[in-house]
Amino acid sequence: MVKSIHYLRGISALFVLFFHYRFMLNNVYSTKNLGDILFSSGYFGVDLFFMISGFIIVYSTKNNNSIFSFSVKRLFKIYPVYLFCLALHIAVVFPYVSIEIIKSLFFLQINYNNNAPFYGYSTIYPAWTLTYEFIFYMFFLIGLKISHRYRTLVTSVIMLFVYAYLNIKYNGFLTLNPNHGLNFTVTNRLQGLIKNMASPLMIEFILGMITCEIFMRTRANNKILISICSIMFYSSLCIFFYYVFVDIRGHGILRIGFPCFLILFSSVILEKVNEVKENKYLNLLGNISYPLYLTHTIVLALISSNSAYFTPYIQLVGFGRLIFVTFFAILLSYLTHVLIEVNASKLGRVIIDKFRARSAL
Repeated sequence: MVKSIHYLRGISALFVLFFHYRFMLNNVYSTKNLGDILFSSGYFGVDLFFMISGFIIVYSTKNNNSIFSFSVKRLFKIYPVYLFCLALHIAVVFPYVSIEIIKSLFFLQINYNNNAPFYGYSTIYPAWTLTYEFIFYMFFLIGLKISHRYRTLVTSVIMLFVYAYLNIKYNGFLTLNPNHGLNFTVTNRLQGLIKNMASPLMIEFILGMITCEIFMRTRANNKILISICSIMFYSSLCIFFYYVFVDIRGHGILRIGFPCFLILFSSVILEKVNEVKENKYLNLLGNISYPLYLTHTIVLALISSNSAYFTPYIQLVGFGRLIFVTFFAILLSYLTHVLIEVNASKLGRVIIDKFRARSAL
């Protein structure tokens, strides 16, 4: 496990939570928009998540070129937790099955004629990003099938070609602004995936893959690199806060994605040349990052719509209320991780082992 990646994943999920919970701090203190000041850029976790996914997929396949193994691991890592959260969301928010929920079962966004890159989001609000995740996995599977050794290069070339071709075909130009979608009306649900494939957000996965390739080729115990990477890391933080405070907002590599990439790159290279200390709190956050990302809006809906059963939610204001709801979100995420995510991953490994045993006969 690359600790810095694991820790950044947990931090990303936590700040996405704070981004959605920030309203609890507004109009409470003398600074009326305190929540917006502190956490209105918390959506950076999405861009960082995409880059981390690119990194993890390359790193996890460094000694394994099995298409079957990759597919089963990804499926059992993501889908069981997602199905549980979707069922929980239906129970809490929508007590019936709708066309939106059916779309969400297949990771289709709700309305591809709405604004990019969200396209109406998903039934579970933050899960709109999973559509991009699975499209990336599809591209990576093709790259892995063509060449394990050059999987990053092949996947990147394919993704960039599709991005360029679709943007030029439908728009007549290239853009790095993910808010500028393809200029055509979707009449078929699957057509919407074309818009996802053409999104500049896909480039963030490429940046994560490239970072992993550099990480794996970097020599450890290089004193010069330690100094350089330390300077890069703190410089990246300064650039990140500059983007936040001068209000350069939005997803994509021309906006918050740029400092996210710098932080990711400098963090993992710094870890390669200088040991990262164990931190049990960040490790816990990393472990529950995926469930936390999906469940935190469900927890908010549950508590706010049933506040009579959660007396502290009514009595507390500001940071007290924020801490109270965050505690329940982390608790539910931990239970989801232990009871569903861990066991689903074990089941996936059992299936892979049985497949290998049969193939060896």
